[in-house]
Amino acid sequence: ERLNALVGGYFKDIEHAKDAGLVEKWLSSAIGEIAAQVARVYEKRSRSLVRNAMKYVEEHYREDLGYKDVAKEVFVSPSYFLALFKGETGLTFVDYLTEVRIERAKALLATTEKSIAEIAFEIGFNNSNYFSSTFKRLVGTTAKEYRGNSSAPR
Repeated sequence: ERLNALVGGYFKDIEHAKDAGLVEKWLSSAIGEIAAQVARVYEKRSRSLVRNAMKYVEEHYREDLGYKDVAKEVFVSPSYFLALFKGETGLTFVDYLTEVRIERAKALLATTEKSIAEIAFEIGFNNSNYFSSTFKRLVGTTAKEYRGNSSAPR
């Protein structure tokens, strides 16, 4: 809406211009302002799409979730989604999903008596061995050690 108003205002202004140099200066200014407005709209839209995607991941991390599912949910193409997500967060989609799952695993390890395998499946891993190796790689300790060192009551 703001962009349309801006362009409409420029068209009204140019109707009164009689000097070619003035028109050139006016066009340069108008194009600069329009480009800046488009960039702001694009940036705001990009942040909003990524926030919506992150929210969706946080609500559905337990599921067999892929980037195509999330892209569909936020109404963009999968390839555009991957580039946008990486650009906005600095993380790949898979890294973000894994991070969300591992954070949830840490909470479950600290607050429940569920087995490590149960937790792995509950948070969306299909293989408890893969979960264990991923947990150790990201947290720096095994899930069992993490649980033993957790000061949270169970």
